[in-house]
Amino acid sequence: MSGTPGGPDAPCRFTVGTEVRVRPDSGEFTRTPAWAHDRIGRIVRDIGVWPEPESVARGDRGAPPRRLYHVVFPGDVELAADIYEHWLEPGPGG
Repeated sequence: MSGTPGGPDAPCRFTVGTEVRVRPDSGEFTRTPAWAHDRIGRIVRDIGVWPEPESVARGDRGAPPRRLYHVVFPGDVELAADIYEHWLEPGPGG
């Protein structure tokens, strides 16, 4: 999906370095990887504001854009994913 980032003045709920938890899977269509649901990670980059793909997939092209973050998940093998803000909540240290 192509898109244009939103303006730099769009509000941020989280900042770089914030520990976050990915919401548990709701069973509906989501672009959030299944392995990331209910895991704790740390925001390493604010990617900007983009069209939210879940709404676009339902044909709602007028939905407001959402902020997208690059989140790293520690472990034996470090994993990372780009996750939209509405799928994140403050982590235990956030």
